[in-house]
Amino acid sequence: MDHSGTYPITIIAKDDSGNVRRKKLTVYVSEGSRPIAEKDRKEETPQASVPDTKSKEQAPPSSASIQSRYFAFRERISRDATYQECMSYIATSLAGKSGTGNCIVVDDANGVHIGYQASFN
Repeated sequence: MDHSGTYPITIIAKDDSGNVRRKKLTVYVSEGSRPIAEKDRKEETPQASVPDTKSKEQAPPSSASIQSRYFAFRERISRDATYQECMSYIATSLAGKSGTGNCIVVDDANGVHIGYQASFN
């Protein structure tokens, strides 16, 4: 996706029992834009990144000082809203800094999704 435009994407997941799920997404790319989360995203874990626009003479700020944060699923709050909250935290935390961040699905001991963990590279 090196050019501005609209890109349709289909994600296909298949489990060991042969169950198949498909999710269609549309990615909107514009010149010089940062990644934005699509309204109907659920449990994807894309990377949000901010390009390094600092000159070579200056050392880019490190994302090491940014704190990882947990976003638990809450009653009456959709998983999508929790995901958006996590992605917003990443985008805000990386503003003016170089680095990348992920919203990673967190499971309990039984494999049940219980939230997202914002982590930074």
